[in-house]
Amino acid sequence: MGIDILDLTFRLEREFSVKLDRAPLMNHFYQDDGRWDIQVRDFIGWVRWNIENQTPGFDDDDAEVYQRVQQQIIECLVLDEAEVTPDAWLVRDLGLE
Repeated sequence: MGIDILDLTFRLEREFSVKLDRAPLMNHFYQDDGRWDIQVRDFIGWVRWNIENQTPGFDDDDAEVYQRVQQQIIECLVLDEAEVTPDAWLVRDLGLE
């Protein structure tokens, strides 16, 4: 786990005005070979969970949250929009370090 995940979470904290609890993320998303990775869909679910628990009345729909998180991933990792799909893996597909 490297600087990219910190950069990305800080960007998302600013984007949504929340504090993202990284412990569940780091403790639960490991592959069979012991390396950390997570699909974009699950990462967005984790972001949404944090937002809903900290922002009473949060009413952005899933598409809005997806678009905002996708944009931050694109900017953080310098990717094309087409690369950041729900099925993409942050580390093995998108190069998150």
